[in-house]
Amino acid sequence: MFRFVYRFIAVFALAACAGACLSAAGASGGVVYNLSGSFNTNYIHVIRVDVDYGSTAQSVVVDCTLGSTTGPGFDFELIDWDSHVQASTGAVQSAQVFPLGSNSAQLTMPARTGVHPMMIRLRNMLTLGQDTDFVGYLDLVGGTVVNRTDSDSLYVDYSDPWRVLYGDMQASFVTYHPGNRSLDTLVRADMGAGAQPSVFRFECSGQGISNIIVSWPDGAGGRQQYVVNANSGGNIIFAPSTLPRYITVPAQAGVVEFTISVNEGANFYYADWVLYAPGDTPITGMESPFSGNGSSGGKGGCSTEEGGWPLPTAIAGAAAAALLVRRKRSAR
Repeated sequence: MFRFVYRFIAVFALAACAGACLSAAGASGGVVYNLSGSFNTNYIHVIRVDVDYGSTAQSVVVDCTLGSTTGPGFDFELIDWDSHVQASTGAVQSAQVFPLGSNSAQLTMPARTGVHPMMIRLRNMLTLGQDTDFVGYLDLVGGTVVNRTDSDSLYVDYSDPWRVLYGDMQASFVTYHPGNRSLDTLVRADMGAGAQPSVFRFECSGQGISNIIVSWPDGAGGRQQYVVNANSGGNIIFAPSTLPRYITVPAQAGVVEFTISVNEGANFYYADWVLYAPGDTPITGMESPFSGNGSSGGKGGCSTEEGGWPLPTAIAGAAAAALLVRRKRSAR
């Protein structure tokens, strides 16, 4: 009982601090959106936020403050997705939140028009099976949020090999098991009406490997491919002069399927790759012979709520509710 009361007081204190910060942020003229949620250490929590820059080009400044109400604390990143896909400097800003603490990160996104995505990615500090509850806010100057619930936590599969979907925007793959195999992973992306080509970013590295081959449909019934060959020592070393590789998928409607083949050598040690999708072409799933089907859903959850200047008590209520949900889930 004492531990529960202590946690509730700690949550209330953090929420009061967040409320004061919200008021200060409001004075700067930004539009504030509340954030809260819960995720497990086995998952990296992803929130996709679609920002409308308007019809006249303008930059958008994003300030995000998050606090830990239960659990071991977490790191979080603010990611300007369009800039990140193009490997631009400054596209990612990060902060570390210690248990029952809070921290802030700020991201400046370049001048654009129309709607563009950003990502908030949260990762637990520990790998134990603990839940982490968080509460905080997102403050935007120069843009408005038009969609902030379409990306939830990522799905992680630690089988052989393990692969990860970061919401619907990034697919990753890692394996350390030897050797002499060809590991094919299918990645599906939805090009919608297919009015224009989509540009993806691909990165990879490996040791004791032959090559990694990426193929995709050319829109005319055939396939195109990109081959990353290992050097004479059997290694693929990530280098900005050769990687990342920008893959242009020709305009075509509906879901397209990438095949990414890792061809191991006799002395295979590891391989990893990452495929970044543009914001208007979501990744809808992954599949490999070893780990079955994946989806961009997952455990955990988040909620966002647009607010003017929320009262500390309102935030405390939301945080306490999140804590109660966590306790009920743990008791099952």
